[in-house]
Amino acid sequence: MRSEMKKLIACFLGVTFFCLLNPAQEIINNSDKPLNENPGRILKLIEALRIKSEGEGYFFNSPRIFQIIADGNLLFCDSWTSRQRAHLMMFSPDGNFLKDFLRVGEGPGEIQSGFDFSASDSEVFVYDYAKRKIVVMDMKGELVQEWSNRDERYEEIFGVYGEEIVIRKTIRPREKKKSQLYDEKDVLLLVSKNGESQNEIYTFTKQMFYISPTQGGGMMSWDPFISAFGGGKIFVCHSREYMIEELDIESGRIVKSYSREYDRVKHQKKDWEDKFVKEFAAPRIRFEPDIQAMFVNDGILWVETL
Repeated sequence: MRSEMKKLIACFLGVTFFCLLNPAQEIINNSDKPLNENPGRILKLIEALRIKSEGEGYFFNSPRIFQIIADGNLLFCDSWTSRQRAHLMMFSPDGNFLKDFLRVGEGPGEIQSGFDFSASDSEVFVYDYAKRKIVVMDMKGELVQEWSNRDERYEEIFGVYGEEIVIRKTIRPREKKKSQLYDEKDVLLLVSKNGESQNEIYTFTKQMFYISPTQGGGMMSWDPFISAFGGGKIFVCHSREYMIEELDIESGRIVKSYSREYDRVKHQKKDWEDKFVKEFAAPRIRFEPDIQAMFVNDGILWVETL
């Protein structure tokens, strides 16, 4: 690590949020006039934490996700860049560096390239995309166990539910005879910590634009998959429009859905889009996705919009 580092400020982004409470009815159409007296408020940037440039410092290159664990420590994922390997670092609540959990390599407990992670109160789970393996470590960074599933690739680790891990895998259409929007299935799984059992919870369907092999193959994202995890529930948006479904993990059922009439934001066309649409007969994007991100905090779901 380097002796100096860039200062990282943990803060709320200055974006518009809408708060969705947890009403009793199963289908909720959020009113154009929310009950809250200050809806759609703009959250101001405030400094919550400053990582200190003392002792063994660090330059953040591409910080991606972080998680606050039970003791108040923070886990930061800093992804691979052309200048630096990835790290999975723990900092104390006051910003002091404690540990890097990531060991790069192909041996036991080592991660080869891209990864996703989640943590419980006592363990850290890291998924290696290249090796299709999950590495389980204790909070000291010691290897507890690892296992692989070469038959399928996971996309995301949501978190820990009881003694199991909540994981998402994606099933893509195999035969793409022409360039068009195809249905793609996102399957949520409950997987035991040792990998010996795996059970499907629920399957969501979204659309992706796939390019036929005769045109060179490839794909372009269309519907998003945006999620938030907490309190035994998974909140999912898999539509470009304002629609959220609340999945109860225990029952494996959608118990509530949330929708809202939303003034859609016109899509800002990229430089490559006209050529791409013409070459592959791709659909034109008219509007940006209504929902950009979701967060669960103290039993409240927060939705980020444009």
